[in-house]
Amino acid sequence: MTMDNGQWTVDLKKIRNESLSIVHSPWSIVHGPLSIVHGPWSMVLLLLLLSCSPSKPSSPTLALVNGEKMPLSDFQKALDWEQWKFGTEVSLSDSRSQQLKTKVMDSLLKDRLLLQEAKKRNITVSDSEAEKSVESVRKNYPNQDDFEKLLRSKELTVEDFRQQRIQELTIKKLMEAVTKEQLTLTDGRLKRYYEEYLTEFQHPDQVRARQIVTDSAEKAESVRAMITSGTSFEEAAKKYSLSPDRKKGGNLGWFGKGEMPLEFEQVCFHLNNLDLSPVVKTPYGYHLFEVLEKRGAGQLPFDEVRESIQTKIMETEGRTAFQKWYEQIRSQAKIEVHTELLEEK
Repeated sequence: MTMDNGQWTVDLKKIRNESLSIVHSPWSIVHGPLSIVHGPWSMVLLLLLLSCSPSKPSSPTLALVNGEKMPLSDFQKALDWEQWKFGTEVSLSDSRSQQLKTKVMDSLLKDRLLLQEAKKRNITVSDSEAEKSVESVRKNYPNQDDFEKLLRSKELTVEDFRQQRIQELTIKKLMEAVTKEQLTLTDGRLKRYYEEYLTEFQHPDQVRARQIVTDSAEKAESVRAMITSGTSFEEAAKKYSLSPDRKKGGNLGWFGKGEMPLEFEQVCFHLNNLDLSPVVKTPYGYHLFEVLEKRGAGQLPFDEVRESIQTKIMETEGRTAFQKWYEQIRSQAKIEVHTELLEEK
């Protein structure tokens, strides 16, 4: 990063050519109230750059957050990232440069405060949770070497990346806990919502069915023969189906016309309860279906939609509740920023 006539410039061509596909927003798997804190890029990249790349001891302290030092080098790395993110390869105006600095500084302070709060609450991430999070990224690469090579290009190790994911999950857990604390969702509250918005919970004619998916007609016929000979559909689905719903015995849940591929409804809506379909070819493979229940158009019962109502309220009201909580801990925090260091950059 260099200064030219009082404006910032940074050569990002080299890093622009490097893949950033290891970077996933921690909020991309978190919906509703948890999306308030950061935009889709800032949190994980800052944690990845800052927590996994130790700051040089000689870097001056830019800020103290409840006594915890924040080195100037952290800010420099984060500012570089913001400029790269928006493709800023030309000098920024003074006003735009100041806006970026303010945004970066706010994000850094927020990250520190959230991690500190998580520590106070003894929020932890288990080894299995951390490994699952790492694997969710690693599986996108053809082999382990490709994954590690990309990490090395960022001057990171697998353990660095693992620690970053742990911090990411820690903050996610904190945000979920805080949101639940701030919103009291009793059954009475949920039922009032249900009664006020009854039309949201009406349904058309529906069926509840199971499926088994194979990659050939021969395999599907073989499985069908097993079922007609006494093997339960659920057991066969768990053992032979290629569809992710095999873990639930092939259960597709309730669905109406137009909600599933046409082949599904053409078969399922014409089967009687517990009937076994013939082998059905679709663009996804060779299917067997079993209808469990049918119901005509009507009102979904409260117990069936309770969870979705809770999620909806969390999404709509959780943002405000979490932001209010964050503003409170921010106002109580002891934060000292050496702004003169920012003016020098």
